[in-house]
Amino acid sequence: MKDMAHNENRERALIGVPVHISSGRGDDRGFKGYGMIKAENRAEITVQESSAAEGPHLWLRVEQPPPRYPGELPAGEVSAHITLEQAERRRDALDEAIRNHYQLS
Repeated sequence: MKDMAHNENRERALIGVPVHISSGRGDDRGFKGYGMIKAENRAEITVQESSAAEGPHLWLRVEQPPPRYPGELPAGEVSAHITLEQAERRRDALDEAIRNHYQLS
């Protein structure tokens, strides 16, 4: 039953619906996850609320699955604990990159 709920959350996350991430990263305490994006290189990118006492923060995580072919990145995860101000600056930078991508001009 738990696997079914995890798969449902994962499917909802793929279309950008806010979900509680059921991977043990805080959902038992009520912190919201805001979906997962699967990148072209199979990396999974997630955003989740943080419990930081010094003010509102988010966790930005990138998880790389095991390589399929020689030369691919090794498996691993990196996490960044960012303030809302830092998140807004990243969002603005992404908006700028999307609007001004050289392949769109």
